[in-house]
Amino acid sequence: MIVWSDDYTGFYGYISAQGGFLGGDGGFVETSSRINLQAFGMGTVQSFFGEVGRWLLDPTNVTITAATTTDMSNEGPNPGGGATTPTGNIWYPIDNSVAATSQLSVATLNTLLGTGNVAVLTSGPLDRGEPGNITLNAGVTVSWISGNSLRLLADGNLILNGSISGGDSGTLELSSSSGGQATQGAASVISVGGLLLNNLGGNTLLNGANVVDRIGARSLSGAVSFRDTGGFNGATGLIISSVISGAVNGFVNNTSSQTTLGSTTANGINSSGTVNLTSVGPVTQTQRIDMGDGDLCVVTLNAIGQNILLTNPQNAVRTISMQTLNATGTAPVAANIRFVEESGFAVGQTANMGIVTAAGLASLRPGAITTARPLIPAPGGSVVLTGGASGDSLRANIS
Repeated sequence: MIVWSDDYTGFYGYISAQGGFLGGDGGFVETSSRINLQAFGMGTVQSFFGEVGRWLLDPTNVTITAATTTDMSNEGPNPGGGATTPTGNIWYPIDNSVAATSQLSVATLNTLLGTGNVAVLTSGPLDRGEPGNITLNAGVTVSWISGNSLRLLADGNLILNGSISGGDSGTLELSSSSGGQATQGAASVISVGGLLLNNLGGNTLLNGANVVDRIGARSLSGAVSFRDTGGFNGATGLIISSVISGAVNGFVNNTSSQTTLGSTTANGINSSGTVNLTSVGPVTQTQRIDMGDGDLCVVTLNAIGQNILLTNPQNAVRTISMQTLNATGTAPVAANIRFVEESGFAVGQTANMGIVTAAGLASLRPGAITTARPLIPAPGGSVVLTGGASGDSLRANIS
């Protein structure tokens, strides 16, 4: 489905090009304009059993760099030609014929994050026919301590070669409108209180020495893997929680009126693919895991056993694998594993499951549920798997 114009495209509705419930890939959607695109609607190109589709919104690649800002703007229109042009905290690509790529200075970004929430877009009035990737250059650190949100909203992929540090009160949203993937370079570190993964897919691998307290995810597909090496909250560890990226005020191109990108909320984890979580601390939850068509793998890596306690009675998964291992992932250590699910689930290892390490995904230990605790409850520890917490005994199967 293509919505295109020579002058102005206003998209405020909902478009679905979703794959079928029995099979089929997601479709192709384009909402674009040669001059002015106002795309504030919603939609989906997801697929339950096939490949995720693609959504095109005049994408342009954007690089966050230590150099100066070129072919990027946060300005609105100035029809009266006065001395003051309004500005906002939404950055979008433009074509000033200054450079072959659109780049945003990290110094500018850091300054704005000290005063408010900031969004970086790859969609705007410029269309170079690029996939709409956002790249954070190696050696560059986005840093703020204000408690604000940084929202990286790509049409394509997110490539993090540098680091992002927002402190224990900062929030980072990584989003792809096309279900693209997010990856980290060898020296990249994400250090924020709240991490929100939005509409990511492919082979998303966030395997830096990340420091995150709370993680929330919505509309994931493919295989999404995240590594947490410690949080600001000490012994609390990694919490599957509610994460909100704040609203941002500004302009989506230089002819638009003042607008607000509304806040985004992820309550727990929602995915139709595989999610791998690896943490050096315990893993707990305050919000539901909604993965009835997906597979969940949780591993703790620590010489001192770290618990995996996922006991929300509304959890829904297809398959689980949970392991409490030593720091190198080579042997089980004693810790508690407790998992509660609303209906029924399988215990096993699927093809995309693995331990998230700095080098990438490593193989799991034999056995889907692995810990040094005996299966018969022992003093101070236990393994408890509960299906049918919804009360529907006809579906309360654990296999």
